[in-house]
Amino acid sequence: MEKNAAKTAQKTKPFASESSFLYEPVKMLFILALAIRLYQLPNPSQVVFDEVHFGEFTQAYLSGKYFFDIHPPLGKLLLAGIAYLSGYEPVVDFKKIGNSYDTNKYVILRALPALFGALNVSLMYLAARNMGISKIASVLAASMLLLDISHLVESRLIVTDSFLFCFLTLFLYCYLKSRSCEPLSRTHRRWMMATGIALACASSVKWTAAASVGAVAVFEFLSILPMASRPFLFMKHIIVRAVMLLIVPFAVYLSTFMMHIYLLPYSGPGDIFMTPEWRSKNILDQIYELHRTMFAANAGVTSEHPWASRWWQWPVNSGGILYWVQDRANDTIGRIYLTGNPPVYWVALLCVVLSLVVLLFLVGKAFENGYRRLVHTDAHYLKHFFLHLMGYVFNLIPFVLVARSMFLYHYMPALIHAVLLTALVFDYFFVNRSKNIQFGIAGVLLAVFVAGFIYLSPFVYASSLDRNDTRLKLWT
Repeated sequence: MEKNAAKTAQKTKPFASESSFLYEPVKMLFILALAIRLYQLPNPSQVVFDEVHFGEFTQAYLSGKYFFDIHPPLGKLLLAGIAYLSGYEPVVDFKKIGNSYDTNKYVILRALPALFGALNVSLMYLAARNMGISKIASVLAASMLLLDISHLVESRLIVTDSFLFCFLTLFLYCYLKSRSCEPLSRTHRRWMMATGIALACASSVKWTAAASVGAVAVFEFLSILPMASRPFLFMKHIIVRAVMLLIVPFAVYLSTFMMHIYLLPYSGPGDIFMTPEWRSKNILDQIYELHRTMFAANAGVTSEHPWASRWWQWPVNSGGILYWVQDRANDTIGRIYLTGNPPVYWVALLCVVLSLVVLLFLVGKAFENGYRRLVHTDAHYLKHFFLHLMGYVFNLIPFVLVARSMFLYHYMPALIHAVLLTALVFDYFFVNRSKNIQFGIAGVLLAVFVAGFIYLSPFVYASSLDRNDTRLKLWT
């Protein structure tokens, strides 16, 4: 019995070698992810969906004319940075979806989200591995992001969601890496700082990152709570986390707003949202007023949208969004449509349900026999099922409570946790089975994911479809 426990414990031990960044699956996944994101990237050579906004924001940074947006500035700053470095000139008319680009410089603006989307796939593999997940299950998890239509669409346009998803996965990777280190060691503190910086980057793109951050905060507090009986040690843990996960992220977050204000010194269309004193205040006053205005504007988003959907539709891949459409010759049509890869979404949802069942079973075992008497693997699974179920639920709760137009892309941070839960479920049931069984099940799932990707790929690449094509009727 002890030998079996030791054997399974060894299988769930997170790898620690820094050379993991050169490990073959990471390179392979990155190359594949980048290839399918860069394929036909210039198509369509027209403004698509929210490129209307983010294209204009990028040009505003280059001209220095102040604009207002309801989201923090880091994603927009990254787009402006690549525009500046590439010699982009702010002459494109982004004012209407379907406007034609008269220069190819827009492609480099789409390429940066594509790069972050590809990095996110590799980071998913690394996050799973640092959670103690097997290589097979980790590749499967990364492949779900690799082949998901919604992640692919969002990472091929001049929008910022790709940055958010990448920073969120980086945040989870760094946090899981920190948990594999000796507590309070130099390595542990470094990875905690990296966690804090990734946290700040995600929150500086969109505030919705706070849901995953909140789940990790609750999990981390519960992890160190047993040390409360040793006040000195407990305070050391609290201080390290306060510095690395509060002070450092806050400083990074503030710096993005300082850069935002510095790059927009001239009067522009955003002035109407600010008070007359906006320009005369010092930088901290400006940041305070900007946040107050952003909060008010977010709360005021109550108008209906024809492509809006509700939170309960998203896990079953319902409620997609038409991003772009073009009538073409021979009674064909081209569309970019945000939808998930159905098998990816459905398998992820099934694994969320299975995760809850397994978690309840493990909690029951812990109450019956005592947590400390759980074998290593049961304790390991209990912790990580709890963490990512919390992350999944925390990412949905805000959209359950608010009454505003919501869209499928709001589900995608929750999907990141659901994908990690899928990897956990796979290992929980199959890691001790033969390699043939593991490869067989993973192979079947991967084939189904590939089939879903191929079936709906015309909605990614704006390929021509006959107007009577069943894909148009079923999914749009």
